[in-house]
Amino acid sequence: MKTSFQLLIVVLIASAFSPLKTACASDIEAITTNLLPKVRLSSKTYAPKTLRQRMAEQHVQGMSVAVIKNYRIEWAEGFGLANAKSSAKVSRHTKFQAASISKPIAALAALKLADQGLVDLDTDINNYLSAWQLNYESFSTDQKVTLRHILSHTSGLTVDGFPGYQRGSVYPSDIEILNGQGNTAPVTLGTAPGKEMRYSGGAYTVMELLIEDVAKQSFDSYMAQQILGPLGMKQSTFAQPLPKQQWPQVSAAFDAQGKQLEGDWHGYPEQAAAGLWTTPTDLAKYIIAVQNAVAKRQQTILQAPSVKQMLTPQIGGWGLGPNLSETNSGQVFKHSGKNAGFTNEFIAYSATGDGLVIMANSDGAGPVIEELKLAISAHYGWDLAEAMVIEPSSLNNKFEVAIAGDYVFEQDANLVMSISKAADTYQVHDRTNNERFYFVPTNSDELTNIESGSRIKLTTNEAGQLSGFVWAGRYRFLKQQ
Repeated sequence: MKTSFQLLIVVLIASAFSPLKTACASDIEAITTNLLPKVRLSSKTYAPKTLRQRMAEQHVQGMSVAVIKNYRIEWAEGFGLANAKSSAKVSRHTKFQAASISKPIAALAALKLADQGLVDLDTDINNYLSAWQLNYESFSTDQKVTLRHILSHTSGLTVDGFPGYQRGSVYPSDIEILNGQGNTAPVTLGTAPGKEMRYSGGAYTVMELLIEDVAKQSFDSYMAQQILGPLGMKQSTFAQPLPKQQWPQVSAAFDAQGKQLEGDWHGYPEQAAAGLWTTPTDLAKYIIAVQNAVAKRQQTILQAPSVKQMLTPQIGGWGLGPNLSETNSGQVFKHSGKNAGFTNEFIAYSATGDGLVIMANSDGAGPVIEELKLAISAHYGWDLAEAMVIEPSSLNNKFEVAIAGDYVFEQDANLVMSISKAADTYQVHDRTNNERFYFVPTNSDELTNIESGSRIKLTTNEAGQLSGFVWAGRYRFLKQQ
């Protein structure tokens, strides 16, 4: 008898191979000539720009897009360069690093194992781990870490993300990564499991090892055979390092100034957290599969427990893999991704067959992705993206006097942000990745990014003095004295 997960895969195959339309040139033209900022000051008016203009302004070498409409890939298109050295252009077949979009795809493996009865989502992960065990002794808690916690970022485990390794480097094993013998700190309990949402790539590396222990094969092989293959994601792989025969098929990575990275890209042995190479077209197949299951387009999928649980909000609103939110049109599932030289996002409605995937080979692509999301959403009458109109304000005088200086990420002392005043804005310099972001005050203790709309909330100590800030409601930085 086929399990509900296996039946889901059957539907995926049927839906993912819909003919790709090529007669959408007018739609593509209308979208890519009508880019407007996501964040708009109430006192200003804005003229639309072209995608080519915005890519040049942000030093973005290449982008690739897939649009999903009515449960089919409406169109997919590549823009710009994939490799400055070879002058190779981006096509819809060019592979990009998915970065953290690896996580919702990897989550399917855990859900499949649960559907088969090989793991339980609410059982202590140590029951399934063989060569490595999570040490609870250093943290007083009766609650054990489970796969549900890991998938929804409520495990309390540390290590937010990974910097990757230059191509040609010797990669550490999963166990070495978890023990802090790679280029990041050890993965340990930082907060009690199940209490709050705390994004953790380290937790997904624990899950990667667990899947290998339960499936008794390498993670990338399991994903290729059991997930990517059945999904029809033929241009995707979790193999790290990337096999040499695939090098001509992938995009190089570029920094925020448009310079190609030394070695062309970084590798990520943390495969479940950041190691997927894929295309927007392949990611669209995953999205359509989920949408088909939710829409009950096949009777055998109506009660699929894996998909139902995947899209059920946990603490903090995250699902089991994808991030979840609500619009006026209903629930959306989404995820973004950021590796060295790659910036990506997908967002789609759960209950209808519409959505989009955007992948870029640049550290500076964030604003362009936001603007392209807006243009696509407006063109099709969706509310997957909306502009933010802000009214500049003034900071409390005590914050204005004290805000300049360095701030260290509480989970990783190597990640340092510097804040300085720059005319009517505040510059936040990510010194680790050499990126700069510009904010305006929108409240007495709040700054808003003028490109993404993300917010910084300033925090104080018991004496009322500036102690740091929280970025996007979840990343806490501490001010250095």
